[in-house]
Amino acid sequence: MLSALQAQIIYNFGTSAGTNLPTSDTIDHVSAGAVTYANTQGTVGYSNTAAYVSSGYTGASGGYGYYTSGFNSGTTVNTLSSGYFSLTVTPETGYDLTITSISLGYRTIKVNEAPTTITLYSSVDNYQTALSSFTLTQNGNWHLLNSWLTSSLTDNEAITLRFYLTGTNGSTNLGSFRIDDLTIGASAVPEPVAASLILVGLCLIAGIRRKIKTSSFCPLLLKCGS
Repeated sequence: MLSALQAQIIYNFGTSAGTNLPTSDTIDHVSAGAVTYANTQGTVGYSNTAAYVSSGYTGASGGYGYYTSGFNSGTTVNTLSSGYFSLTVTPETGYDLTITSISLGYRTIKVNEAPTTITLYSSVDNYQTALSSFTLTQNGNWHLLNSWLTSSLTDNEAITLRFYLTGTNGSTNLGSFRIDDLTIGASAVPEPVAASLILVGLCLIAGIRRKIKTSSFCPLLLKCGS
């Protein structure tokens, strides 16, 4: 029986320099792209200012955080215009991808200027249905969000996750939202057709080996016993 290859893709956004690429992604057959912000009105960047580094939850990396500012997204999600950050996880050709878990550290600054709600959508259903939603605590401290998925996300092609940020009443660039220690649990297994071909190939190899062992002819036209 073919077993899934377990993956954990981690973004801690850098220690010596800021980066939005995965800082840990060594699993075969699964890769992940950069985390990017969209539809926000202010600055996007990295910060490792001592007062702002992640802390207060298990696994806080305490390095760079990835932030944005300038929100005017309203109180409900509009998947075309609301601000969000996203990432894409891609399986190798011939493999099915399953995303099983998500965790995320976050911090908001400036009540009424920063988002109050974060909502997850995915490309599996073309961003039609919210998978989960959390109320963001606006007290300037870091918090960790888990339990994003009630069931796994599975596809035979890339899956994009979008985290929409809504609920701000502000229209200036004063409020900010920053993230750290974004972790994606995933696995990859050969697609059914690919798995069947692998099994057929193994059976053919085994059959050839048996035939060679029992055959009386000599390979490469050499005479037996000469």
